[in-house]
Amino acid sequence: MINLPHILKAMNLHEWFFHRMECGYYNLFDSYDLSSSDDGVDESYVSKWESINSGRLHKYASSKLDFFRRIGFGENSFTLKVLEFAHGSPRDLQKRFDFLLSNGIEFCNLCKMISRQHNLLCHDSDSIKKKLDFFTEETGLPSDYLETFPGYLTYSLEKRIKPRYKFIEWLTEQGLCSKKCSFATI
Repeated sequence: MINLPHILKAMNLHEWFFHRMECGYYNLFDSYDLSSSDDGVDESYVSKWESINSGRLHKYASSKLDFFRRIGFGENSFTLKVLEFAHGSPRDLQKRFDFLLSNGIEFCNLCKMISRQHNLLCHDSDSIKKKLDFFTEETGLPSDYLETFPGYLTYSLEKRIKPRYKFIEWLTEQGLCSKKCSFATI
């Protein structure tokens, strides 16, 4: 059973919802019966899901899809695209998701980050922790900056992030780079 107030609060929609109710938009409580019409049915989702269901790993894919449903993704082709990039068991995905939440990223922002960077939950918690530590300690940037550049968490710390950051630091020290680069540019 879906707990609507909990989901609204987690997605920072509770204030919007109550404001709309105060303004007289009571139709937000209207029920919509999908069984009587084809409105709202994503045909692409249905066909892709049928092909996944016919595969030998359908139970595994189904349990991962349940994870994405629990965090607020709908039954649409976009969710199946995210599902393609989500490596690991549903338990692993949940652990990584919870880890990012515990490191100060808000629920709604984390869902947006996953939407923008489909493979965000593919890396283990230790790797993510090292990247977060480097990001906040070395660069001095707040962790909420990651919401604008979630791809950072998918790159290799030793092979990509550190060398590029050190190179930009060196260029700045030498006076060859006068403009401050955004972290996404680096």
